[in-house]
Amino acid sequence: QLCDLFNECRQKDGALQANLFIRESAITSLDWQLTIPERQSRKITAKQLSKVDSALRQTRCLDDVNAHLMSAIVVGFAVCEIVAGDIDGLLVPVEIRCHPARRFRFRQSDGKIVWCDASTNYQEIDFQARWPEKFIVIHRRINGDTKAREGLQRLLVWLALFRQWDMSDWLKLAELAWKPLRLATYSRKNGTKDIDIIREILSSLSSNGAAYYPDDIKLDLHWAGGGKSASQSGHQELFETVGKEIAKAILCQTLTSDQGSVGSQALGKVHAGMFGKVVECDAAANSRCMEQQIVARVVRWNFGANKACPSLRLATDESLDTEPFANAISVLSEAGLKIPSQWVRDQLGMPDPVDGDELVSDGAKPAEPTNSEPVEPADDGQPNDDTEDDDA
Repeated sequence: QLCDLFNECRQKDGALQANLFIRESAITSLDWQLTIPERQSRKITAKQLSKVDSALRQTRCLDDVNAHLMSAIVVGFAVCEIVAGDIDGLLVPVEIRCHPARRFRFRQSDGKIVWCDASTNYQEIDFQARWPEKFIVIHRRINGDTKAREGLQRLLVWLALFRQWDMSDWLKLAELAWKPLRLATYSRKNGTKDIDIIREILSSLSSNGAAYYPDDIKLDLHWAGGGKSASQSGHQELFETVGKEIAKAILCQTLTSDQGSVGSQALGKVHAGMFGKVVECDAAANSRCMEQQIVARVVRWNFGANKACPSLRLATDESLDTEPFANAISVLSEAGLKIPSQWVRDQLGMPDPVDGDELVSDGAKPAEPTNSEPVEPADDGQPNDDTEDDDA
């Protein structure tokens, strides 16, 4: 019921939808890369890694999983189902079925997430134990509560309901403010039939500007004066304030979605930096989940359980200034500091080269091409003078 209520609130509240979309799209637009840690034992070969990478990119299942895992920030968890198939001779996920959170609950005996809906006759099924290789499950630490109460769902529903109530009341006020107060007086001699006619006249005047009535009925129309109490109802202040609270809860700041009246470049940079930390946190959580529950399974299915899992990383370093970074690495390495090349590649979002890749030169100038055809040396049976001995 809480999941259904939240979904209804999201469909009715523009601020809730917009801020959630900003946070979700910030992580789902990131590219991912697979790498082999240098100090990892029993690691797969570069050729095997290339095949796994190619197969996963063809299915685009990691993108689907990455998008669905973001629902965990709201409900505290997310569940996906793997449909495996063959891609280029590898057994990999070819389809991801994303299940809504309303199909699951937390078992009271031990707090474990179980499947419980109409498809199970509302019997609690430990789906992870029954199908250990089929499901992807992530739990996020959002507010530090128990797993059953994790996520932003309760907070966002609480705030969104206030905005819905405020908007509804605001619309009613707008409806009444542009209509006159309709008053009618009648004599005690008027009977029930006359009073019913008067009531019908007053009701029809709310949508119809014409009315007719006997001369013994007095009808007055009073329009709203538009004074301070009428024009400054406080609805806008409440509506905007609750909207900012929603942005703070989802994005941890407000300037990403609304500049407000105090926006500035310096303050915007601070807010952008805070949001960048949020994106990095989401990327780290999703990377760990996909690495452990997708990449590790693909390696195990195809190359055996004795092979270690490669690292999966979502690239969040678009803002890295490569020139100062490269200069710093050069200065530090010349000073004798030993820097792992894998770490440098991770910082730059640069994959490891594999066999057959065309590599960037090390700075040596290539030979200038000539238009003339090369001249074959005459074979006179004598060795060339400029040919060095192999031992030399």
